[in-house]
Amino acid sequence: MIYMSLHIEGCFYVKGLVLILNIVGIVLLASVAIANIPQIVQMFKTRDTNGISLTMHAAFVLSWGMWLVYAFPIGDWVLIASNALGFVAELAVTLLVVFYRLTHHENVLGTIKNEGHNLWFIAALVPVMVAGFFSLDLMIVLLAFADMTIILPQVVEVFKVKDLSGSNLLTWWLFVGEACLGIFYAFAIGEPLSYAWAYLYLPCYFIIIWKIVSYKRVLRLAV
Repeated sequence: MIYMSLHIEGCFYVKGLVLILNIVGIVLLASVAIANIPQIVQMFKTRDTNGISLTMHAAFVLSWGMWLVYAFPIGDWVLIASNALGFVAELAVTLLVVFYRLTHHENVLGTIKNEGHNLWFIAALVPVMVAGFFSLDLMIVLLAFADMTIILPQVVEVFKVKDLSGSNLLTWWLFVGEACLGIFYAFAIGEPLSYAWAYLYLPCYFIIIWKIVSYKRVLRLAV
């Protein structure tokens, strides 16, 4: 009876669309954490961090942290929850990469040297953090632009290094799914620019996936 009355009144489809959008929104909240799980599990199993850009993950930690700083004063618990999940996930990856590289592969100077070509991405976030002391709104505007470039260190990494054995392919496919969901959600709510980062990130994701797949294919042919 409820189904029929909603259908007759023309509300069923509206409620269904709202439900779908809510589900998509919830998935997007947890998408970063979910996407990083395969990478974290792989690092625990193999202790291999080859092909993973420490700079990118460190930059994401700073970015998620600044979004949290913005979210707490305005009391937006949805924004707080989503950014907290992203912050924890990226912090876990960053700490694991640092730990395994310092204990099994490199010393501190070696790590800095290998990431040196990407450190300017971290430096670019410093003015954004400074802006936060004067205006959180200004910080978020600058951060929205800075976020558009954070993926680039990983793109540089997959072209720079020959060994991509530590980079988890499933994680990057999950990020593709996240970006596609974000674009769908943005158009569905009538704000196509609200997920503007996804338009830049998607081709970068596919470049990274292409390089990882190519690396794995070479390994199979070499066996």
